[in-house]
Amino acid sequence: MAFGQSSLLIGIPDDLSRRALLQVTPKHLGCAAMTCQRLRILADDVTTMAAKAAGLQVLPDETTGSLIFAMHVMLASRDTQGG
Repeated sequence: MAFGQSSLLIGIPDDLSRRALLQVTPKHLGCAAMTCQRLRILADDVTTMAAKAAGLQVLPDETTGSLIFAMHVMLASRDTQGG
């Protein structure tokens, strides 16, 4: 097995993986993005979709990390404001 590949993920379809990643917190999405190349690609897609759904403007050169951080900050501010 090559470095960075997980035999556990081979049988899971990409659409199912994306749906699962949409359900996790930004912190866990960031962790998933660092797990392996396949999850990084899926996390990139999911992060962009989630950021747009959260009302963030996604710039063409925006990194996955900056979007995840912005979503994390938005959620934290909503939690502290009670909304």
